[in-house]
Amino acid sequence: SAATGRVNGLTMTDTIIRDSGGHGLLTEVTGGGQIANLTYSGLTVEDNDEYGIYHYSSGAGSLIGTSNISDSVISNSANSSFYAYGTGGGDFTTINLSDMESHNAGASGFIVYVDNAGSLITTVSITDTLIDESANDGININATNGQFTTVWLSNITSNNNRDNGLSLRTSGATGLIGTA
Repeated sequence: SAATGRVNGLTMTDTIIRDSGGHGLLTEVTGGGQIANLTYSGLTVEDNDEYGIYHYSSGAGSLIGTSNISDSVISNSANSSFYAYGTGGGDFTTINLSDMESHNAGASGFIVYVDNAGSLITTVSITDTLIDESANDGININATNGQFTTVWLSNITSNNNRDNGLSLRTSGATGLIGTA
């Protein structure tokens, strides 16, 4: 059998990421790779040409376990400030975003999206967060044939976004948001 890549823990604190030609910060697992725990705190992510922070999990057995991002400011991303995407059987256990700010995103402030049957995000929690001046939705939670078990939103301020302040969507025969 083929070995799979695994990272048990990654912590990044008090870091500035700016003016990248791609994503400010990319976390990607594919082909059965796994990252058990991510902790990002005190980040300043600004003026990047793609997503500010992009989490991507694709393929059966691929997993980003617990992702905790807190006390961070993301501004002027050409695309979304934060995007977590599970596809083709790629999963996330828990995504916790707290004490966050998103300013002037070129798409939605925060997107959490699963598509394809077999992709699952067990828990999404977004708390104590300010999102303003997004070109699309402030927050977009979307299950297109994928599934969320629990979505928890608390103490959110969504100002002056050009589409919806908050968009919660499901579609397809297996699209499901269990508890919101």
